[in-house]
Amino acid sequence: MEDGLLLLMNEWLPLSSRIQQSWVKAGETFIRHEDLLEKNSEMLEELLIGYCEIKITPESLREIIVKNRFESLTDGRKQREESLIAPERKGISGDWKNYITPLVADKFIELYGKTSS
Repeated sequence: MEDGLLLLMNEWLPLSSRIQQSWVKAGETFIRHEDLLEKNSEMLEELLIGYCEIKITPESLREIIVKNRFESLTDGRKQREESLIAPERKGISGDWKNYITPLVADKFIELYGKTSS
């Protein structure tokens, strides 16, 4: 796991980091995953219908959101019920902290600096 995370940090994360840094520099609005898990319908309705002006009814958007929630995508598996083989592991925020070793954390800070929580 540690070797895989270090490889991702060196090979994949640099491009993602540059993209996100460009959004910060441009003053773009960010959506936190933690917030989205708690109030996805409200946030996405405001963003997609209000801000992006996508032509969809709130009812249709809510239907799409429900069809794409963790439980729907995992055939009824509840959040926090882990599957090591499914791409939807637990459906919770912050689980990454369980896999970050001191070496990975130090390397991340060296490459990308400290971030807010």
